[in-house]
Amino acid sequence: MENVREAKRAKPGPKPSAVLDYFEEVGDYSSSSKRYARKCKFINVEALLRTTFPWFDWTKQPLELNPGQKAMSFAVGDSRPLSQPRNLCTERRTTMTTLMRPPLDLKATHSCILEGFRVYRSLAKTVFLLEKQQRQDSSPSGRRLTEYASMFGGEPATEQRIAEMVDDLNSRAIVDLADLAHLEPRVVLQRNEPRHTLNTRLIMLEAQRKNQRLVVWNVDHVPVQKRGAAAEPALTHVEKAVAMRIKDHEFGHTTADTWYYHGARYILLDTTAADAGASHNNEVEACGLLEDGREPADDSRGPYRRLKYLPAAVIVRPISGHIPGTVLQGLADYASRGGAFILSPRASCIAEVDMPAAGYGTITKQIRRLNVPLGDRQAVTDYFVQGRSFKDECWLVDLAVPPNGIKRATLYVLLTRFKMLDHVRLLRPLYTTPHERKRIIKQFLSMTNLEPDLAANLRLLKQAARDTEHRYTAEFQHARQLEACWTPSAQS
Repeated sequence: MENVREAKRAKPGPKPSAVLDYFEEVGDYSSSSKRYARKCKFINVEALLRTTFPWFDWTKQPLELNPGQKAMSFAVGDSRPLSQPRNLCTERRTTMTTLMRPPLDLKATHSCILEGFRVYRSLAKTVFLLEKQQRQDSSPSGRRLTEYASMFGGEPATEQRIAEMVDDLNSRAIVDLADLAHLEPRVVLQRNEPRHTLNTRLIMLEAQRKNQRLVVWNVDHVPVQKRGAAAEPALTHVEKAVAMRIKDHEFGHTTADTWYYHGARYILLDTTAADAGASHNNEVEACGLLEDGREPADDSRGPYRRLKYLPAAVIVRPISGHIPGTVLQGLADYASRGGAFILSPRASCIAEVDMPAAGYGTITKQIRRLNVPLGDRQAVTDYFVQGRSFKDECWLVDLAVPPNGIKRATLYVLLTRFKMLDHVRLLRPLYTTPHERKRIIKQFLSMTNLEPDLAANLRLLKQAARDTEHRYTAEFQHARQLEACWTPSAQS
């Protein structure tokens, strides 16, 4: 008699009560899901489950897949799947993920991807592939920078070339920021954490050079008042001190303190005056400070003045675009005062902060920061400078490899912002010992490897670019003649 293996039975799905438990325990679901959760708790759980997860047969206990609904997505107006719970065990998280995710048809998915590639290839018949970023000039220094940057953009790289680049860049590290104060330097970093400290140092150097009185104030922290609940008591001095140490990005990059002088430059954190040419992430300069009425007079002692209260407002104007006759034409209210507008303190986004509890332990509180929406301008990240050209401005870059490694795109973006290699300045050396030099060379060399799909796509584009040049030989020859005529005058 043959041994016949009994077919495995499908693993049953979760019980409806698990969904209700999930809604109650998850901490970061959307507001629409929160409303659904309240309804399912007090009105009709069955109706919510049937409409939200149609690929399960909710008449079965435990749940079974409904064959007629396998490929369906959400039937109700859920714009996105609910977020996963933060504090649930692995087994619960797996169960809820299985519940929320409809079964995928892999064949259909792969077919759509391949069809997209076919359409893309059919359109890419004429390809002009730039050999260098247009930000670099044609001088020897510009061409050398292009050679260095191209190694992180798909061009062949050897250990010898990487070593030459590392030594060349390391020789361009600055000794002291104060030596460049007259150039009003700005810095590009790979992380947000050191931005505010470095930005404060640069503002101090600027104020000292311009002989301006520095003013500084701390933010205020307030607890979130929940609707329908008892009023939250004000934070104690200890709790405010704890909130001051929370990272700025937790509060939407609202800094814990603000350093000001007349003419200081900032980045707008909000879209406050779009009609004046100032929106989120635009650059503005300070042109006035309105103090709180309770603020004592300045005694002119010390290197800077520290305000006791938040200012009532800061008057700023866009650095560029506020000249009457351009964006302000016909806007007499802005044109009459050079595009200046007022910024008042406002509440940041909510951050959850662990505060010391009475007796022992901690308690989590929801906190907001109150400050004028002005962010750090002198120190920014590599994301901020994408698409930007440094031209003849003084910029410093930090290429030191952080603990979690450096990205290929970061090296490519930072190097290609400069006009020529002579303009590159490093905030700190890449290495100081032979051992560190060997390690940096190895890390930079590993960053020159493109992802397989990106490398394959680049090869296809290069071949298409060669075919295009072959079809338009006369036009390419004429372009080279124009470049030869233009290059000497540009260099002079």
